[in-house]
This record gives sequence, structure tokens and C-alpha cells, in this order.
Amino acid sequence: MSVTPRRVLLCAVLATVAFSPVVVGAPPYFRGARLIPAALFAFSVYAFGFARSRGARRAVLVLLSACFALTLFDLAARPLVFYLYERDRPSALFVLRWPPQPLLLRYAPGVNFEGTTYGDLAAMKRLTEA
Repeated sequence: MSVTPRRVLLCAVLATVAFSPVVVGAPPYFRGARLIPAALFAFSVYAFGFARSRGARRAVLVLLSACFALTLFDLAARPLVFYLYERDRPSALFVLRWPPQPLLLRYAPGVNFEGTTYGDLAAMKRLTEA
């Protein structure tokens, strides 16, 4: 297999699509999660460069299209997900914009919050209580 500009471009596209779910943080993190896109990329290079059967190419296209769809749906759902998770936190309930400077946020006067709160990462995973 010789290196041509077309094959370099194909490998770049395959790597971009294979690693895109990990880059946006869509899959769950566990030991070895970074090896899955690397294995998918290696399999796709094999299927499009060395394999003679169409079955390997079809399998790679299905897996890469699933990666691409997962990336797109994750990026499209983020504004909605952040809205749903932020509405119960004290910072969202008791923070008001100051009219003379609308970019400046102030807590509402006389607020006494007692309860459990959590940070941004826990809000995304819904880990509200230990």
C-alpha cells in the first residue's frame, strides 16, 4: 500500500470520526475507554486499505456512523441537558441579574439556603447525594 494524498485524507477522516465521541465526552469513562476508538481506527484502516471483502467495510461504516451519530446527538442535546440540570441548584434559584449591570449576578437578598448542593460535574452525572 503506497501513501497517497487520498489515503492520508481518508485516514484523517477515519481518525476524526472514530475519536470524536471521546473528544466530546459522550461515552462513559472506564479503564481502557481510550483503546476502543484506537481499535476502531485500526480496524477501519485495515478494512479500507487491506481487506478485500466488503463485509469488513460495511461493518466499519456501521460502527463509524454510530460514532458520528453519537457525537452529533451529544452536541445537540447539551443545551437542553444543561438547562434541565441547572434548574434545581441554589445558584439558579436565588441568583438575580443586577439591572444597572446585567452581566453582574447577585444573590437575592435575605436568602438562607440549607441543604445539599453539588458542582457542575456532579450535576451532569446526577450525583446529588453521596
